[in-house]
Amino acid sequence: NYDGTYNNELNIKRELILENNNTFKQYNYNLGSTNKGTYNVTSTDNKSKEFAWFNKEIDISELPKGEYTMYIYTKTIDSEDYGELVNIFQSINKAETTINNKKYSVILNKQKNNRLELIVE
Repeated sequence: NYDGTYNNELNIKRELILENNNTFKQYNYNLGSTNKGTYNVTSTDNKSKEFAWFNKEIDISELPKGEYTMYIYTKTIDSEDYGELVNIFQSINKAETTINNKKYSVILNKQKNNRLELIVE
């Protein structure tokens, strides 16, 4: 997030929220802020972005079937943001996998401002 300080992983709260498009029930997943190395990024807000990039695996195998909107919530010591996960570059059209006999697809919904959605069938 622009205008956020990412210099200490202990001061960062980051969650993935999957919201069922029909029932609006939300499922929260802690993403933390563990990164895979030091990143030096220059930004016009002149604030550290060292822990802005991260790597995290989550288990969604128990997620009920349905269509989900993905939201990201991030809070740092001086910034807070909540919003839909979008793909402004339209680099993902569809990605699929199967877990425990359920098919999981990530799709790009161009009708919803290039929002990424998860479909569990």
